[in-house]
Amino acid sequence: MNTLGLGQAGLPRARETRAERRRAFMRRQFDGSPTQAQTNFDIFFGVVLPVACFVFDPLVFKRFDGHNGGWFEDYRFFTYALSALEMAALGIWLAARGRLGEWASAAAGVLSAGALFCFLIGIVLLPFSLLGLIFIIGVLGFTPFLTGFVYLRNGVRAVRLARNALSFGANFLGSLVVGVVLVFSLPLLAEAGVSRFVNSSVEAMLAGRELSPFELSAARAASLLTEAEFDRLARACNTETDPARKARLESIYRELTGREPRRRLYTHND
Repeated sequence: MNTLGLGQAGLPRARETRAERRRAFMRRQFDGSPTQAQTNFDIFFGVVLPVACFVFDPLVFKRFDGHNGGWFEDYRFFTYALSALEMAALGIWLAARGRLGEWASAAAGVLSAGALFCFLIGIVLLPFSLLGLIFIIGVLGFTPFLTGFVYLRNGVRAVRLARNALSFGANFLGSLVVGVVLVFSLPLLAEAGVSRFVNSSVEAMLAGRELSPFELSAARAASLLTEAEFDRLARACNTETDPARKARLESIYRELTGREPRRRLYTHND
């Protein structure tokens, strides 16, 4: 009887201890004293694994065969640009978080916006990720949630550091908002600039003008981020009736993108 009573009395204490351990574990994930294991986790899931997902992307932004035409190809440039900005911000924060001072609030805005974006991407991809578990590769679809956690954790730490450097007023909130705005506006501005450049270059090539070496190099670089901007050139290759002009346009498209225009039209329309 007494032994049973002690055991019953001990269960709530054991449960309370486990609950306390869980709370302590979560507090350690967001406190101001990161461990080396946490830093390693942040580097791997905040930089290394996202880059691997982009490189080995099977269908999201490009096809498994390396061609464009993925489910969300239209958002490829924006996602790549925003991810590069977030990875750079995370690297700077991890290297100099204790020395950012007033800039910590801007870092908090950048990292928090990155967390929000990653969680949204993860939610959008969730149905495909669950389906892809059948082929194992779908596991990579859960990467945005882990990356979002990395940005959220470091964003919270940046907020705490900024509160020590700035009063929770106009300066703090202003810097925080600036960080958020920069994350979304810079990729959009970059995408608009690249789109205008590619469109003007394609227009010039269709008109018969030769591009300068610099313009050719810039166009090749742009094709790595978005091939959709070159679709007008691919369609021109397909509809051109003059054999000499058709061969010239196909050669230009092949030189700029490294792909066949017919293949592009096929993957874009199927």
